[in-house]
Amino acid sequence: MLQEDSYAGKQYGNYRIIRLLARGGYGNVYLAEHSLLPRMVAIKFLHAELCSSPQKQYAFLHEARLLETLKHPHILPIYDVNISNEDFPPGLIVEYAPGGSLRERQRRLTGPMSGEEMLTILEQIVTALQHAHQQITPVVHRDLKPENILFNSQGKALLSDFGIAVVLESSATQQVDVAGTLPYMAPEQFKGLVSPRSDQYALGCLTYELLTGHRPIIAESGQWTEWALRHQKDQPTAPSRLNPLLPSAVDDVILKALSKDRTQRFATVKDFARALRQALQEPINVHSPKSVAPAAFSLKQVPAQPPKQISLPSPEQNLVQPSKQAPVQPPKQAPLLHPEQVPAQASTVPTPRIEPEPRVLQDRAYYLYAHKRYNEALELFEQVISRDPRNAFAYYGKGLIMLDQERYMSAIEAFEQAIVRNPALTPAYLGKASALFNIRAYRRALDAYEQALSHNPSEIDAHYGKADALLKLKRPTEARLAYQAAIQYDTSDRHEERKGNALIFLERYDEALALYDRLIQHSPDNPDLFECRGNILKKLGRIHEADQAYARASELRGYV
Repeated sequence: MLQEDSYAGKQYGNYRIIRLLARGGYGNVYLAEHSLLPRMVAIKFLHAELCSSPQKQYAFLHEARLLETLKHPHILPIYDVNISNEDFPPGLIVEYAPGGSLRERQRRLTGPMSGEEMLTILEQIVTALQHAHQQITPVVHRDLKPENILFNSQGKALLSDFGIAVVLESSATQQVDVAGTLPYMAPEQFKGLVSPRSDQYALGCLTYELLTGHRPIIAESGQWTEWALRHQKDQPTAPSRLNPLLPSAVDDVILKALSKDRTQRFATVKDFARALRQALQEPINVHSPKSVAPAAFSLKQVPAQPPKQISLPSPEQNLVQPSKQAPVQPPKQAPLLHPEQVPAQASTVPTPRIEPEPRVLQDRAYYLYAHKRYNEALELFEQVISRDPRNAFAYYGKGLIMLDQERYMSAIEAFEQAIVRNPALTPAYLGKASALFNIRAYRRALDAYEQALSHNPSEIDAHYGKADALLKLKRPTEARLAYQAAIQYDTSDRHEERKGNALIFLERYDEALALYDRLIQHSPDNPDLFECRGNILKKLGRIHEADQAYARASELRGYV
């Protein structure tokens, strides 16, 4: 049998193995191409040392047979399985999902997922689950989590990893072995009991997490016994308290799916999805940004208002994983009076309708922008501009929306209009530079970063952005100086991943490793951090530790 590290370039039946995609505890996943058909696939090979275990081989074949039985548009398709190749261990050939996992998509968000986007994904997965649950002998997935929802080249959601799924004798609850992923396991699963409503509980956990940015149940120690106790005893906070843009009707629907008593949940996952769509269409009561307590958005990736600066992706593929662009904080303005603070005036005639002041509209627009309600925010920014054409901040906000929607030329135009009206508005230069960088106009992006630095020499994002642009322009010596300047000014923890990127480029690997170890302590479920740690360890020649880091990253992404 071939050594696993030598699979790349080899022929496996009709498939030519191209490269390793992911490592995991039970096997490695490779990208492969069909020799005769225009088809890319993922091949999951069982680790050679596990081939002697009948249980491991049975589980491997069990997953293959379930995938074949459960063919569905939203279940990861299986093409073939092979257990008799002399040169390879057992292999499972499935569709390659280039869109990554829901967990990866979730990590790219700067706040909770919008209701419509969440519903689109949820309803696709629900059709897959309902299909599995309605079999003559119902199939329960048992491991529903963001890592096991993948996206194909058309962006459709695919349910994957039926490795621990069970086939029930009937739709009633059945005694089985205890298995699953702790944050998403239903209370009864910890007792070895399972039914289709166990999947509904996991789906409720996932929905809660996407709409609020928080998990409904937290076990700080991470121990099995604490997770079991928390799932059985703790009542989750109402989702609308964590995301005030959610109608209160959503609370009842999600919390019903999360009922401790499985008989109190919805009859089917389809009923849950239908009720959730209806609840999300209910009106919400949000009258002012001031009405939302910042503490409602306590999770790190869910800011209550836009973060302060734009974070550009790294141009160097061999460095760390690039961070997603984050919006820029609107420039500060004088506090607004609440309506109740304005003294009432006596009047004996009907009060005419008073249009809101542009500044009120502007603050409302930034609030909507921060919560990704782009169309409503853009409409308000346009109203402000029509009533106050000299307002640089409204043009700046419009530019942020264009930037987030990847309408880069429109973003550049809006930021330039903001700069004309306020030449000292440093964030507008950063926004313009970010848009230019994304259309590969690196020289113009460099000019914009330098303009930002001329107004604020300590602007950290401008230093990082300048270094990125210089690298793209193949000026590494100047880029090195720019990264050194960024690190010198970067004394906070707001740019730690970008700082790690710079430290790797500067070959300061020990400092970079210490930084990523600290980041992993705060975010132990982030696969990108483990992948970056693996890259650093590889540079330091610590290959075994690097492989362990890569394996953990693959496990968190749900590849294996």
